[in-house]
Amino acid sequence: MKKVWFLLIALSFFAGATIESSTHAAAQQTSIPSWVKNTALWWGKGQIADADFIKAIQWLVDNGLIHVSNSQTLPQTTGSLPAVNSTIFSPCTEVNLGSASDCLAKYLPLPSEIGPQWSSHNGIDIPNGIQSKVMTQMVREDFENVNSNPVEIFDVWIQEYQPPEKGQAIFKMDENSMQKGATKFFGDANSNDTSFICICGDGTGGTSYNSEFVAGSVIVKVDGIGNPKTVISDMGNINKIILSKIIQSQ
Repeated sequence: MKKVWFLLIALSFFAGATIESSTHAAAQQTSIPSWVKNTALWWGKGQIADADFIKAIQWLVDNGLIHVSNSQTLPQTTGSLPAVNSTIFSPCTEVNLGSASDCLAKYLPLPSEIGPQWSSHNGIDIPNGIQSKVMTQMVREDFENVNSNPVEIFDVWIQEYQPPEKGQAIFKMDENSMQKGATKFFGDANSNDTSFICICGDGTGGTSYNSEFVAGSVIVKVDGIGNPKTVISDMGNINKIILSKIIQSQ
């Protein structure tokens, strides 16, 4: 689970490597030192310790390339991170797929938690035609911000699989599939990663942004379209809200 936590913190770093910084002139590109990029690469491959990766992220914060609000803190290298047992966390063991229920819906963010301009688009539902012998429950909530330009829209999916190990297996299948079709991909389908980010085509010539992480039997998916900078930022925010709700429920 701490891989998920680190990835959410690192969203700003990965976005900053490809998107213009808001703290500089519009024509000026954010410059990420090569040693920081190499540190992230080596950490993703398991070649260096978590503490070394955190130091690189901290350097970006200290030098103004990542902006952390007063309510956010980086994990301490000497402390412990919030954790969800990867095989025990399983909130919907008594529920059968067929109708949305509170066991997963309670982990979805409220529009107000994402920001003041957000609204619920379609409400909590389970799409028609879903058939699965191992999926216990699934909920989906659509969110939109019509005040952004272009309009920013997210589909947030939370799914649970039984047995819990099946959730891990489905996640790895998703990771492998998304990696093959990605324009940019942050993660590694050949490692023990528990989260990934995919920037890929949406089939119409545009770009979609996708993230996924797994906690025990539960898979969380966030799909977004809109302005690249705000989509990356809000996608990370949505994931942090859901992860926080999962941690607080334990």
